[in-house]
Amino acid sequence: MGGGHHGNDSEINQYDLSKCVKITKMSKDIVASFKRNDVRIRKRIASKYGERRHRRINNVVHRITKDVVEIALKNKAIVLEEIKGIRKLYRRGNYQGRKIGRL
Repeated sequence: MGGGHHGNDSEINQYDLSKCVKITKMSKDIVASFKRNDVRIRKRIASKYGERRHRRINNVVHRITKDVVEIALKNKAIVLEEIKGIRKLYRRGNYQGRKIGRL
């Protein structure tokens, strides 16, 4: 005799996006490890690893969103984590410097 409660409480899907942060850090570390001070070479390496990072992160996000859509199509409840205040974290001049734009 429940009220207006819908959805399946027994199935809870949580998605860990920390892999994206690890991918970003790893690619930044790889680019930083190249010590030849030749702009052309650094540019080529940065571009190569930047594209690789972009593809890998897109793949992680794609798999998660595909899964979420599949769950939505099965008419199950979808609850998003509380993300209030996330904008405030990344406002301009919030002590993050130039590096934050490279995520």
